[in-house]
Amino acid sequence: MTDDLDNTPPPQVDWYLKVSDRAALIAALKGPSETQDTYDDDGNVSGTETVYPHSIITQDDDDNDVIMAANWVRVDDIGSIYAPTGKTLTDDEGNEYPEMAAVPGYHANLRKLSDKADTLIQHLEDGGHIITPPATPARGFA
Repeated sequence: MTDDLDNTPPPQVDWYLKVSDRAALIAALKGPSETQDTYDDDGNVSGTETVYPHSIITQDDDDNDVIMAANWVRVDDIGSIYAPTGKTLTDDEGNEYPEMAAVPGYHANLRKLSDKADTLIQHLEDGGHIITPPATPARGFA
């Protein structure tokens, strides 16, 4: 008897994100929006509001958007990544070192810790924010 599970690849747990800037990352990590009814003091529907039930964005004491820790997903907010340009520079002491330049975009890594993250991950995929895993990631989760 063969065990088909032995040939099943492990589930993907890490995703690599690339957006234009940090504001775009915050917007993407809010997740998909939903509209829900609002109610008055008597329990009657008084309107609607937009909510983000899968958001991992909250505000600090100064009302700045911050990425919160959740037990179902982790985010490593990297920002700019630098790579060698191919040029070699020399410092004042004669030491050579590679010239580095920013890779276009704003980068982050996301690790899925439970299936609750699936809706957010699908939202990020649909928005084109997930990129092909790099051969040599600049950073990864330990």
